[in-house]
Amino acid sequence: MISGVGIVILNKYIVTEDSFDYVVFLSFCHYFFTMVFSGILAKAGYVTPKQIAIDKRVTLAMASLGSIVFMNLSLAHNSVGFYQLSKLACIPVIIVVEYALYERIVPLSKLLTVTVIVFGVGVASVSDVTINFIGMILAAVAVTFTSMAQILCSHYQKYLECDSMQLLHSTCPLVTIGMLVFIPFFHNVRELGQAEFSAPLLTHIFWSCVLALGVNITNFLILGKTSPLAYQVLGHLKATIILILGVVVFNYQYNAKVIAGTVLALGGVVAYTELGRQKTVG
Repeated sequence: MISGVGIVILNKYIVTEDSFDYVVFLSFCHYFFTMVFSGILAKAGYVTPKQIAIDKRVTLAMASLGSIVFMNLSLAHNSVGFYQLSKLACIPVIIVVEYALYERIVPLSKLLTVTVIVFGVGVASVSDVTINFIGMILAAVAVTFTSMAQILCSHYQKYLECDSMQLLHSTCPLVTIGMLVFIPFFHNVRELGQAEFSAPLLTHIFWSCVLALGVNITNFLILGKTSPLAYQVLGHLKATIILILGVVVFNYQYNAKVIAGTVLALGGVVAYTELGRQKTVG
């Protein structure tokens, strides 16, 4: 959670304060750092590499790449409000896909709490929603890739009997290569090469990579130990915390709508957590 909140705040600082608006290159740095770190852990014997079929590795890597690429394209072609709204669609997509593929049924009580969370986050964070056809298609593709990446990451750990670090170590090199390939499609490579990589900027990028490592490890761990739906709930809790920090750190404007949505979202998270606790105790 700390890594997830921290990386959003730091990346925003890199883009706005350091004027380094190369987010796909930054994502490449994140995955390269994670790849190197997981490789060091494997060499040191802390991670036991597991042979995972290439088709499974490629499928998960493509889903992860598709999520990153199309989320960036969606943000570029949509208003921020519609982009935020589209991300909320991951929950119903995950529920439908998991039922279609694995016949998993979400209890009505959890559906109600998830609805409250989505509504609360939407009220608190979504504004200025404008829709265009291309943007809507890109958003739909982005949500599909994102949902599938989370579902596959969770399913593969159980189906292939591997732990989170084994799956991350196996797929991270493919995602890293894919991110490198996509850089020229999103950035002017000449301008990127001429960018001034000052000591403060390099320090910020390094710490962003460290936080990304924490995010990647915890994401795989959470998806393996819980479910994509629980992961989404945690993600919306993170979004709510980021919203609060935005007001505190960046002096974002807030009003009764933001406060009401935040309270509603936090209440839904508490209710969802309590339902999970009761199921565990029971």
